[in-house]
Amino acid sequence: MRYSKSLLPSLALITCTALAASEEAAWIPWDYQGDAVAYRLDGAGPPVLQVHGIGAGASSAQTQYQIPALVDAGYRVYSIDLLGWGRSIGPQRRFTGPDYLELISAFIDEVITEPTALVGHSLGGTYAIGVAARNPQQVTTLVLNAPVGAVSFTNEPGRFNELIWRWFVTSTGGRAAYAALGSWPSLRFFCRNSLYVDPSFCNVSTIFDYWRFTQQPDSIFAAASFLTGNLALDIRTDFAGLEQPVLLIWGLDNAFTPVTEGYELLALKPAATLVEVSPGGAMVNDEHSDLFNTLLVEHLDTHHQ
Repeated sequence: MRYSKSLLPSLALITCTALAASEEAAWIPWDYQGDAVAYRLDGAGPPVLQVHGIGAGASSAQTQYQIPALVDAGYRVYSIDLLGWGRSIGPQRRFTGPDYLELISAFIDEVITEPTALVGHSLGGTYAIGVAARNPQQVTTLVLNAPVGAVSFTNEPGRFNELIWRWFVTSTGGRAAYAALGSWPSLRFFCRNSLYVDPSFCNVSTIFDYWRFTQQPDSIFAAASFLTGNLALDIRTDFAGLEQPVLLIWGLDNAFTPVTEGYELLALKPAATLVEVSPGGAMVNDEHSDLFNTLLVEHLDTHHQ
């Protein structure tokens, strides 16, 4: 059977939708202070918690390519959709960085129930640092893909951020701006120009993983929290005081968080290890998943057994 080229994107989108629906059974609900937080559990062995990055349409899909490698290496992998994101969209409220520190810490206590390794991407890595520093008994080691909070995203929110957030979620202009940001063409442009160096990674499946969550009306509340600076967290003091071993992995072409921010972190904690990957963008864990997964498993095998 032959299809016209104009029909192929629509057929691919239908296929992605069907596949996504078939995966929902793998997700487990966790009641966090009356709100539903979704996570999935794969494998058996020492626990590893993956914390995804933040941005329009973000979810734990950003960490999906690490799951098979971790399971094959003998680890029990928890992949969580942070409250307000992915399958945990729901609460109609403003979020802050400390909110996610409390959530991650509670998840370790209530669901994992033993010290865990944390794997964090971008702001997810920032929150992993905060949890590890403030609750060191919960975290054995960290593997971080370009965390922020040492140079960028250090200005923690004040009253002005809250007011801008309210405008964003309640005004016609704010909601229109979010609808445009979460549209398929916008996400495709963002993917090709900001997330990946190799545009071939920005296929229908990848864009769909972001687009499907921006189409949920309540997704604006957490997304607006990010866009208006409410999710910032200064982790310089936390990082300098970390007791756990830390592996930093950085794409040298990261358009969001340049590797110079990694150098700032190393200056704060010289015992940390920084591995630079080139070419590599913000999603170096996808673009170079074999290398990333090898570094990840080797670090865990040394520090989390």
